[in-house]
Amino acid sequence: MSIISILPLILSRLFLFILIASIMTITKRINPQTSTNFVPKRGGICFRIDDNNAVSRFSEFAAVFNKYNQHFCFAINLGAVSVTPEYIDGLKQIQAQGHELMDHTPQHGTSYFRTLLPADYYLNHPGVHEIASNGRVMLKYAEVDISCAERSGYASISKDTVRGMFTNFSVSDCYLYFPDIDKLVFIHPTNGWINENTVLVTDFWQNAINLGTHQNIKYYNFDPRNIHLTIDALKALVEESLRLADYYGIGNLQSWIQPGTYSPHIHANEIKAAAEEFGYKSAGTVIGGLKVFNEYDPNNDKAFAMNWGDFKGETWTINQFKEIIADKIAKHYVLIGSSHFRNLLMAGMVIWTGQNS
Repeated sequence: MSIISILPLILSRLFLFILIASIMTITKRINPQTSTNFVPKRGGICFRIDDNNAVSRFSEFAAVFNKYNQHFCFAINLGAVSVTPEYIDGLKQIQAQGHELMDHTPQHGTSYFRTLLPADYYLNHPGVHEIASNGRVMLKYAEVDISCAERSGYASISKDTVRGMFTNFSVSDCYLYFPDIDKLVFIHPTNGWINENTVLVTDFWQNAINLGTHQNIKYYNFDPRNIHLTIDALKALVEESLRLADYYGIGNLQSWIQPGTYSPHIHANEIKAAAEEFGYKSAGTVIGGLKVFNEYDPNNDKAFAMNWGDFKGETWTINQFKEIIADKIAKHYVLIGSSHFRNLLMAGMVIWTGQNS
């Protein structure tokens, strides 16, 4: 066979080699950390349960997943009063089956916690504002940025009572900042809203407060997404969960989950900056991304912005589950389900065992 007769084959293979080499070079330029070993990207499903439910329910749930060699994750408040040695033993058994325990903050809030362990640990901690005699650890908030305010106005103050025009406020518009006296206060969603012209306030950490008497004083109004903790304060919050995990011998925590409260809603870049050094690899935050495998991630923090609620385990029908999962998996999305085990637990189990498929 002459060189001329095989020349087209040589050229075609050379072209293919050059094409692959070019793609790899371009990929490395876009992402210098990209390995030469290509990893197939695909979507997936995450079943997430929040809050301290009965261990028997978690065990029921685990039995379904174990049958198919699959896992789920559950976010627990390790500092809650409901946590007993028996409860911890149950959690350990579920962990041992491969299901992931996640950090839901010590007591379902981000502005403070009451430590069950020696409080001296937090003396002179750069993220701690104050430690009360009952072990209540109050965390420092960052400087208030008035450019992020939902609205502003003028009010009068008498001790803990603020009077103004609050007609257009929602219950989540629960922070007022008074720059003239440099006070950030909280309106409790249950007993803080008296009427459209009057609110009762506490300090940021929900302690009683006396602001004195002021007339026609300017305020700025914020929701929980626009009030921030310092990074050191977030570190203290994470450290308390890790201290509890170590105390209970429950293993390492790797995922942080925002509690659904009116305390500050942490942003992805903030929790990454605070928790990554402690071994955390991801977080569920309210301010989430699209969760697509090739989503633009210039700050490399999308793993800490994994919002939930793509499917709702307590309220959706079987057909709703099928439709959203089939559609999003075909598009290589990551779906994170939401549940607190409040409703339709057994209906959910029917879906996940493959019945009615």
